Amino acid sequence: MNSRQIFALEIAGMVLLFVLIARWYWSPRLAPLPLPEALTPLLLLHLTRVLGLTMLVPGVIDPDLPRSFAVPGAYGDLIAAVLALSAALSLYLAAACAAYAKWRRGTGFDALLFAALWLLAELARGLIFT
Repeated sequence: MNSRQIFALEIAGMVLLFVLIARWYWSPRLAPLPLPEALTPLLLLHLTRVLGLTMLVPGVIDPDLPRSFAVPGAYGDLIAAVLALSAALSLYLAAACAAYAKWRRGTGFDALLFAALWLLAELARGLIFT
């Protein structure tokens, strides 16, 4: 398997894993909670996305992995983590600065969704066009 196939398989496996966890574990437990309380653990989970920056560390990944794939993926994960942190802090603090970090309807979820969709688009572009 080449690097591109390994990343595609890894992404598909992680998406399946998170769908199953969300369906079987998170959904039944978070559904009865108020929206800010339910969103907080979901946002905190995305703080681990800074691990995507390891794609930029020499020797950690296959040297044949195109930089045009690794750089957008790594920085996309970093942006998603920063957005998740700002949304989680906004929900936690409920301060005046929350209006700047929250998008539409004030949940913070839209910012995270936008970052995730942007990352998926960049990832697809990297897999298809490189």
